[in-house]
Amino acid sequence: MIFFLKYWKFIGLALIFVAVFGAGYRVASLGCEKEKARLFKQEVVETEKLEKIEEEKAKELEEFKTELARKERELTTRLKNEISNNANYNCKLPAGGVRILNEAIEASNAG
Repeated sequence: MIFFLKYWKFIGLALIFVAVFGAGYRVASLGCEKEKARLFKQEVVETEKLEKIEEEKAKELEEFKTELARKERELTTRLKNEISNNANYNCKLPAGGVRILNEAIEASNAG
């Protein structure tokens, strides 16, 4: 107790120094916090934009997948109908008809 009474000026000055240093540090950190908050808000806005773009692309992908599945079902149905129709397999073409068919196929593939 006598120590505090004897050195009260030095203790007071030390406390004032610590208080001033702490206040300066706090003021400086407030400016830093404002900058961090601004950057965080900017990142949030950019993230929301990217999420919207991602949602749009996912929606387009789902629509594409649905359309592709519909076309696949339609094609499968048509293919099953063609396979089940035996009239096409019982048809005999003369040699000249096969030649004309092959020429038409080659012409369509070339052009």
